[in-house]
Amino acid sequence: MIKVISLDNIVCMFLYFITNVVHDCGIPSREPNTIVTFNRTTLGSIATFSCAVGYNPTTSNDDIMICDDNGEWSGESLQCSKLL
Repeated sequence: MIKVISLDNIVCMFLYFITNVVHDCGIPSREPNTIVTFNRTTLGSIATFSCAVGYNPTTSNDDIMICDDNGEWSGESLQCSKLL
């Protein structure tokens, strides 16, 4: 017995596949002397950045980044320099 798959079924399977792909951003990159906290690396995940003890922010970059639907972390990570 041969089972014929219709074009509608193929399109439906394709749409299911592309809408259920897990977007993974990987571990967020960070600048030296920063601390990053995150629970997941998938779409919508949030990474929070702060300066290590003895360091202050030196840029106006965001202290949070969000994993976007391109599989990348949004924005630029916080940069910190040593307190004088």
